[in-house]
Amino acid sequence: MLSVGHRSQRTWLLAPTTERTEGCTHCEACGGSERSWALPLVPEGNRASFCFWACRGCGTVHTESRPSARSLSSYYARASPANLEGEAESAVGGLRELLRAGGKVYGLWRWNTTSRMARQLGPHPTIVEVGCGEGGLSRRLASEGASVTAIDVARHPSWKEADGVRYLQAGTPRVLTHVARADMVIAHHVIEHVPDPVGFLRDCQVVLRPGGVLLLTTPWADSAQFRAFRECWALFQYVEHPHLFSSGGLERMLTSNGFTDVELRPIVHDFPGELGKSAICRLEVRLGQFDSRGTQLLTLLLTPPTLIAKAAPRWRSTIEVRARKVDA
Repeated sequence: MLSVGHRSQRTWLLAPTTERTEGCTHCEACGGSERSWALPLVPEGNRASFCFWACRGCGTVHTESRPSARSLSSYYARASPANLEGEAESAVGGLRELLRAGGKVYGLWRWNTTSRMARQLGPHPTIVEVGCGEGGLSRRLASEGASVTAIDVARHPSWKEADGVRYLQAGTPRVLTHVARADMVIAHHVIEHVPDPVGFLRDCQVVLRPGGVLLLTTPWADSAQFRAFRECWALFQYVEHPHLFSSGGLERMLTSNGFTDVELRPIVHDFPGELGKSAICRLEVRLGQFDSRGTQLLTLLLTPPTLIAKAAPRWRSTIEVRARKVDA
């Protein structure tokens, strides 16, 4: 069993390790049970172990067992909403600015893409954002005239009703089934977190009006980054991400649960140093852990070649999914 001790210390310090779901024996994306590979992992300093396996049929990756929904809710409620900001503040010199710039680029992409889709829905669309975080995207959509409901598993201090957004603390859009049907449901980097992704999609489907649009983003199991770095990939987060979805797995899961016109495309949204961090992790597995300044220096040195690599779609880390609810 592989021991991994240098990955994301905040993850392991906060990770729930006691309450687990029963073993996952079939692929939740396509229903297959044959495995192409399995990877057992033990994070250093933790009693929890994780076994990931890939579906031979569609390539989606799952944990064999995972923290329960209640444990995950408790974990996210305790986790700081400013993790990325804290990570940037702990860096030095140019790396700090690099991380901040990466966050701004991702925020700009997310806003431009979502705003453009919202405008296509007509004036004053009804939008639900799941996993809204601090609510920045929801507030901007509301400022353009949309009626927005934003939900997240943890309440954030930045939520203010005066923003024109209705905020709800919840882990699923199921709580909204009694309200008017939404024109669009947005879930940026959410579906990989939920213990029951099929149930999550069904909840989104119920909330949407017939013909309504679903916009998802999630780490991409078909990415060359994942194939190259596997357990060292920066988006391979064992507690937070019990699933890594392939394109085929996502398409099957959506079309089997009331969606049509599924479009998938790889996107670049992540920090410029992400691929570099994955490479450093791989080096540390073989050579031993570097000190913090060594890691920061290597990240800066690796950033230019990783930016070039991510110009190729196969090396992008995230898949954007657009789908439409089947008309009644």
